[in-house]
Amino acid sequence: MYWFIGLIAVVALGVNSWWRRSIARNYRELIAEIVEKRSGAVKDVYVAARKRKKYANNRDWDSEVNVLWTTDEGFPMDFSYTRKRENAENIKFTLKSVIQDGSGNVYLQGLDRSSKEERAIDITTLASHLKLPMYKVVPLDELMETVCGLRLHYN
Repeated sequence: MYWFIGLIAVVALGVNSWWRRSIARNYRELIAEIVEKRSGAVKDVYVAARKRKKYANNRDWDSEVNVLWTTDEGFPMDFSYTRKRENAENIKFTLKSVIQDGSGNVYLQGLDRSSKEERAIDITTLASHLKLPMYKVVPLDELMETVCGLRLHYN
């Protein structure tokens, strides 16, 4: 009886391992495709620092908004996001574009995967590490440079 339970556990672990490798392979292909489309160029972006720790910077949508990076495919990622006076919220997000307003605030624009709601999230309110759907944790700066070709510098 125990050997039967052990056999089922080994098969389940094997399927799980194959499934994770498949997700990772698809993710690497998506990253390679996005990098190829942007021609490998890296742009320096200067991000306005948060004025107050508990609050996000005010959005300056009245001035001209500069689109730093955009994609049609979308780039799925998970991260922790802190709103004003609230606990951190875990968000499953599909990144569509990165924009910068006239005040130097940088925002990630895309869709919330759970509610399909379009959102613009201040980059300074994100956790410093993001989780990719292939269960890999990546620093925010490294992800922005690799995928979007944006090297972030905080003022």
